[in-house]
Amino acid sequence: MECIYDIGEAGVRYDFVVIGAGVSGITAAVILAKNGFHVALVEKSSRTAPLVKGFIRNGISFQTGIHYIGGLGNGEILETLFNYLGLRERVETIAFDPDEFDRARCFEPAFEFKFPYGYERLQDKLREVFPKERDAADKFLRDIRETFQSFPYISLDPDLISANIAKGVHGISLKDYLDRLTTDDRLKWVLSRHCLLHGVPADEAAFDYHATVVASMFNSVHTIKGGGARLGQAFDEQLATFGVEVFCGQGVSHLMCSSDRKVSAVELEDGCRLGCRGVVSTVHPCSLLGFLPGGVLRPAYCRRLELLEETISAFMVFGSCKGSGGGTRPQHMVGTPNLEIAGFGEKRPLGSRSIFLSIEPHEKAETNTLAFSAICPAGFQETERWAGTTHNNRPTEYREFKARMADEMLRQAERYWPELEGRLSVTDSATPLTFRDHCHTPSGSIFGVKHKIGQYNPLPMTRVEGLWLAGQATVAPGVMGAMVSAFLTCGFILGHDKLMADLRSCRCGGSS
Repeated sequence: MECIYDIGEAGVRYDFVVIGAGVSGITAAVILAKNGFHVALVEKSSRTAPLVKGFIRNGISFQTGIHYIGGLGNGEILETLFNYLGLRERVETIAFDPDEFDRARCFEPAFEFKFPYGYERLQDKLREVFPKERDAADKFLRDIRETFQSFPYISLDPDLISANIAKGVHGISLKDYLDRLTTDDRLKWVLSRHCLLHGVPADEAAFDYHATVVASMFNSVHTIKGGGARLGQAFDEQLATFGVEVFCGQGVSHLMCSSDRKVSAVELEDGCRLGCRGVVSTVHPCSLLGFLPGGVLRPAYCRRLELLEETISAFMVFGSCKGSGGGTRPQHMVGTPNLEIAGFGEKRPLGSRSIFLSIEPHEKAETNTLAFSAICPAGFQETERWAGTTHNNRPTEYREFKARMADEMLRQAERYWPELEGRLSVTDSATPLTFRDHCHTPSGSIFGVKHKIGQYNPLPMTRVEGLWLAGQATVAPGVMGAMVSAFLTCGFILGHDKLMADLRSCRCGGSS
């Protein structure tokens, strides 16, 4: 069936079509619709926010996109963004334990650090554990905070847009910064643990980029009651509130342009054409290239997008944890084999890699069985032999490989945390192929395109009139990175002065 929605010059069906209904796409769609534009939102999956919403197995909800969120405290930037979007009143937040939102454990040498949140609390903890490195710890936290506050749509100062939009391409790496800061390997290890939040190792990540991702976690750490499923539902409610038309289960086939390089329509895989004046694409840059007619972008720009390096992939295990001892707050732990901070060790044997473990409280407080998920760095080449298969048509050999991988990850978790021995059991698992097929990233990366020193990631503007880019590749991964990318892009469309003024009015529970 072909349906063509008013593509001619006399009238266009939509002001904007947003491609991709993840956090950045939904955010962009709500912002534009809230400002009076008629918006369509297109998502290849059968539902919006598929990664955020997670999944249910055996009656247990598992998180795939939200483990913890920074910046949701009173008056903080993510709460402000939530207020503007109308999400804050639709979700209930759960604060992590302020004395321990993360626990990092090194195997050899044996060492553990419990991360509190709140800058003063974290500062006190670092001074307590590293009394001889007081000045170094203080400088790190001061530099992290100052860098974070200077970033566009975190500072809400429109004058900083042009100066700071491409932060992280140049400058010092996190590893070089830490090497200049201190000679204490344990302190370097502690201060670089949260590279796992963005998937770029300390020797490749710019200090400025790292700061934009982790600084909000040092302010406060929350999750959403009901998890990603509830946040996804709140997003859906706001799409309906502002009249966004949603097309799920339909991938984009072509992005159509006029002879003078102006966006004119988005054609879906079933032949349906959505006439529009503008498009905001939040998909992987390589996917975007597959939609566009030849010649509308410069060959050098296309080549640059094709060569963008991706973050690591992962093996992931979901299951249940028995005898947890109760508790209503999530527990997050990361274990590493040593104090090395360059790379993630994805080329080492599986039993010698780092592992991240998240244990989530059950919605029924009386239960003694909690959900857990474990993530271990991996390379796409480890499953490349099955690259030609699809997620529901894998051979027996692959399923056996997954089972061995899951078992080894559980054994590794028990080595790092002996107190969990015998309490973990597997419900489901994922590999780089899973991430490739569900995240639509060529090499199954879990954080999408890498933000590294020397790599020029795409900016929101393109040379195609009416085509804008948003999403993880333009700013950063995670809920905050995805949202900020959408606000940044929409600021170029609506005017940064206007959008930031509206956001400032939403601070501390102001009207949205």
